[in-house]
Amino acid sequence: APPKQAVHGRIDRREHAVAERTLAKGLNGAGKHEEAGRLAIQALETLPDDPECLVIGGAYLRSQGQLDTAIEYLTRAVAQMPDYVNAEQRLGAMLVDAGRLDEAGERFLALTRLRPRDAAAWQMVGAILAEQGQYAASLEYYQRALSLDGDDANTHYNLGFALARLERRDEARNHLRRAVALNPQDEAARQLLAELELP
Repeated sequence: APPKQAVHGRIDRREHAVAERTLAKGLNGAGKHEEAGRLAIQALETLPDDPECLVIGGAYLRSQGQLDTAIEYLTRAVAQMPDYVNAEQRLGAMLVDAGRLDEAGERFLALTRLRPRDAAAWQMVGAILAEQGQYAASLEYYQRALSLDGDDANTHYNLGFALARLERRDEARNHLRRAVALNPQDEAARQLLAELELP
């Protein structure tokens, strides 16, 4: 049997790590992301698979320019809790930043299964497909996003852009007009609309 002191030491370390995690969550909620991230990473020394510490620590590492390690942390968090929506969102965004679009698309598709009414997740799947030149495939995801949030200027612009690429000019103009009506400062939508309205 292990000596009583060794068992007691492990319990103390675990309690300390749980306290660090709790404080990290509080600091993160208060907008003190750097302090929260450092504490979460400390807690991971004792709680290496704690999803909340992995997410907070991963976000901190991303802010420090350590994108690959941040992705590894978020991947571990999702493996521990496949229904951890915040982890899926952050992981998808980090994979986009890293140019790993196929993996990012899978993460946002997973998010649409977890939260079928999340318009932003559907819109991101469409945007990733469009970024890969798959404009026809992107349409159903943009349309699903608009069925959930019909007043999202960005989704109207993206759908208009995809339709323009597919030479469906009338439909593209309709969505671009809606994008401009919802966000008059959207120069990209104004410019593309002007191009499509030329004879």
